[in-house]
Amino acid sequence: MHWTILLYFLISVAHRATLLSCNHCQDYTGWDACDRKNQVAQCGYLLTNDIHRNLYNMNPSLPLEPPYGNMNWQCYELEIRFTFPNESLDTMYERGCTYREADICTGWDMVALVHVNCSSSTSGVPDVNDGGVDEGSGTEDVIGGSGRVEQGIHGWVLAMFSIIFMVVQIYGV
Repeated sequence: MHWTILLYFLISVAHRATLLSCNHCQDYTGWDACDRKNQVAQCGYLLTNDIHRNLYNMNPSLPLEPPYGNMNWQCYELEIRFTFPNESLDTMYERGCTYREADICTGWDMVALVHVNCSSSTSGVPDVNDGGVDEGSGTEDVIGGSGRVEQGIHGWVLAMFSIIFMVVQIYGV
């Protein structure tokens, strides 16, 4: 029985070691409309790479692949005012996940952009694992909270190997 508790604990630690949840929204009318569309989602490399690909034309410094051996996350908030070829102005409001190693607030191509207001934080928002609402339900209205990303992929891999070793020792698989 004590092995089962230890196994559950190790799985829990490994899972939490790689998580950060951020607000995600995008709108062209303002922050209030963005907040109404808001969804909380756990950061992951697929989601982050999609975000980076969508922003890459305006910020070519964003990596299109995860940093080697280290998956630490941060949340960002971005307000970009840009011009179209017909010289009309538009503003995009966006929140989401990025890699901590990627400085999302620098590297913007200011030829087409009039104004960039950007901030990032490693704090994150509560998710279903720490008292928040399930990701993607659209009912999240929490801002703030505690991020839980201080450990890279190496800690997660080490925890998984420990679990496998322990299972082999217990069950002789």
